[in-house]
Amino acid sequence: MSHFNIRFISTSVAATILVLLNASCGHFYTDILNQKRIIIPHSSDSELGTPPIEVRWARTVTGGSNYSKFVSVSVGSDGSVYAAGDISGIGTINFGNGLTATSTDYGSDFLLLKYNSSGNAQWVRTVTGGTQFSLNGVSATLDGFLYAAGEIYGIDTYDFGNGVTAAGTNYGTNIVLVKYNSSGTAQWAKTVTGGSTNSYLSSVSAASDGSIYVAGEINATGTINFGNGATTAGTFIGDNILLVKYNSSGTAQWAKTVIGGSHSSLFGVSAASDGSVYAAGYIDGAGTFNFANGVSATGTSSSSNMVLVKYNSFGNAQWARTVSGGSSSDLFGVSAVSDGSVYAAGIISAGTYDFGNGVTGAGSGGIIIVKYNSSGTAQWARTLTGGSNDSCFRNVSAASDGSVYAAGYIYGTGTFDFGNGVTAAGTYSRNNIILVKYNSSGTAQWARTTRSASNHSSFSGVSAATDGSVYATGYIWGNGTYDFGNCLTAASADTFNILLVKYK
Repeated sequence: MSHFNIRFISTSVAATILVLLNASCGHFYTDILNQKRIIIPHSSDSELGTPPIEVRWARTVTGGSNYSKFVSVSVGSDGSVYAAGDISGIGTINFGNGLTATSTDYGSDFLLLKYNSSGNAQWVRTVTGGTQFSLNGVSATLDGFLYAAGEIYGIDTYDFGNGVTAAGTNYGTNIVLVKYNSSGTAQWAKTVTGGSTNSYLSSVSAASDGSIYVAGEINATGTINFGNGATTAGTFIGDNILLVKYNSSGTAQWAKTVIGGSHSSLFGVSAASDGSVYAAGYIDGAGTFNFANGVSATGTSSSSNMVLVKYNSFGNAQWARTVSGGSSSDLFGVSAVSDGSVYAAGIISAGTYDFGNGVTGAGSGGIIIVKYNSSGTAQWARTLTGGSNDSCFRNVSAASDGSVYAAGYIYGTGTFDFGNGVTAAGTYSRNNIILVKYNSSGTAQWARTTRSASNHSSFSGVSAATDGSVYATGYIWGNGTYDFGNCLTAASADTFNILLVKYK
């Protein structure tokens, strides 16, 4: 039984506010006159006079023991939420509201879910045929469509329903991009049309003009054909960055990679309102990487060096930025803002990193978020001042009000300091979800993780909605319960389980 203490905050003609302190869940405001109730989690107990940061709901599977995880999330213009990832293992997974998905082999299978803003699953889509499929990115459009990107394995035929199929040309991995309407009906699917080189997509971003950009990598030096005369060939025997533009009908417009350098890959892409596109990832080693059009970047670390490249709508590189100093660094997420700014987030090892323009980031390692202007000039960089160097931001999303949200994980049970007095403490000895809000000046506003956790967890996707909500997605692991605050918990099964959390 819960126990409450009663405190009157104000007694005016307009309203009487009653605070009930709940020993198990924190406290909530009750506006007696207007009959409104606002729950405040324990993490906001010291902020009785300020609006709370609420966890509105948390969703995972409701039945089944298969492996499942979400990698990406995107909010539609109508408030719908789309989450993409994969399932594996033989069996059926239940997502609630009567929706299930069945996996028939131990390889990865495509998983795409639609939720409404209340957290009720609306539909689930997977694929039939083929041997292995993964989704790594999803992007909703203003006109109600959505695009899901990843890879299919081998030359088998994959069926997405509604007569839409795709078959790779390489016995390894082949990129795939699928368009759906808001009802979950596949419109078309595109993969490579020629070439025997492995290809892979990590991210997708739909532009306001109807264009779609996908980012990832191609492996080795063979030529890959994406149709409509759009081809590209890697210049290194290992991984090479890949950026492809499609129109809304699924016709490839162009494809780009590097024309010099060693290992490189793209993990994030974001289309800007001015028609340009930003791609983030890494370049490996101390050599020079040539992105054509006179644009290059030179790594200073013998390991990975973060890279951010701006292209125009014709695929011409405008500038490329990396970092000097430190040891290794990677960018996993990027988000362009309507004012021309762009945010990129990822991970750094211990050391001091110079982003140019007098902007540096230093610490024991871990998360990194950097803001650039449209000309590629660094504005600020933020990292940890305390906590484990194994922590990481996996993605970033800029909101319409100028704030920016970065999601990933913190490692271990120590206290992590994001600056401005904003801290978070891990509750499990390995990965713990983390979501941090910054303002446009780079000042941390708040950080949220689990209040308690029975095993490890991580966020890998984040999407800010126009109503002030923010959605973060990833996974929870193993048998046990995870407490997100506000009396909201999620219980996992034996292995990886999808996770989608709404904050307000």
